[in-house]
Amino acid sequence: MLEHYGGIYGSLSKKTEGFLVALAGGALLVSALLELINPALENNSVTSLLRLFL
Repeated sequence: MLEHYGGIYGSLSKKTEGFLVALAGGALLVSALLELINPALENNSVTSLLRLFL
């Protein structure tokens, strides 16, 4: 098992580390969704896309 010595600025608590991982994961999901939605909005109207999902 690898030992954890901390980073260049010290070690983070498990709670803070978990929050940062969740925040980064959420940012990645939002970025991926925006990459899919923006081209769809260029070719279609917002109302037609909303009808598709609702």
